[in-house]
Amino acid sequence: MSGIFGLQKREYYEIHKIIKKYSKDIKKVIFFGSRARGDNKEYSDIDLAIIFRKNDILYKLIEDFENSNLIYTVDIINYEKITKQKLREYIDNEGVQIFLTNEKGEIMTIETKLKYKFEEYTKALEKLKIALKLDINDNEIYLDGIIKRFEFCYELSWKLMKEYIEIEGIEGAKSPRSTIREALKIDLIKKDEKWLDMIADRNRTSHTYNEEIALEIYENIKKKYITFFEKLKNTMETKKGF
Repeated sequence: MSGIFGLQKREYYEIHKIIKKYSKDIKKVIFFGSRARGDNKEYSDIDLAIIFRKNDILYKLIEDFENSNLIYTVDIINYEKITKQKLREYIDNEGVQIFLTNEKGEIMTIETKLKYKFEEYTKALEKLKIALKLDINDNEIYLDGIIKRFEFCYELSWKLMKEYIEIEGIEGAKSPRSTIREALKIDLIKKDEKWLDMIADRNRTSHTYNEEIALEIYENIKKKYITFFEKLKNTMETKKGF
């Protein structure tokens, strides 16, 4: 399919025009489903997940899309009201962010979005570094906390790389694994940094009730992953001048 998400430019801009109308109430809009994956049919539905601020104007959006000139069905869900974890994870991993505003409701440009993601990542990294200074033998809660902060930092790291790759005009960065592969190709990260091992450990964090697994992941965070995160931060600062 040609165009943006298999849509003509005028159709894509029609979507943006409607969303922009409610920019004060919308934090983020994510395209997901077949059009985000690129395997859509000509008349496939348009699937949007939206994160609202204080006012949930979902029904207003639905009404506006129904009254628009779009020939497609537009299915909209409130991201924060998703109860199925698999759907939430699917949107996080496969979805494509098309709209983002700051706390003032101002629409963020592509470069501004990248800087915003970088700042969020940097904050998470600093919190992880602080947590790693704690002695896990003093309190068993420390180990759980460190792993949770690692999970958060990991999610922000690959999404930061994904945003950078998309700005560079490179396609193929969809999941954490594909994003890391594309990042390696453009020297955003280095081959000797085993980011794919990090994916495996991130997938194991759901089993941290097993103390042996939790300690293994902790050691990897402390000895390897924190360095990978720090190098990514430094590389982004060099490439983008943040």
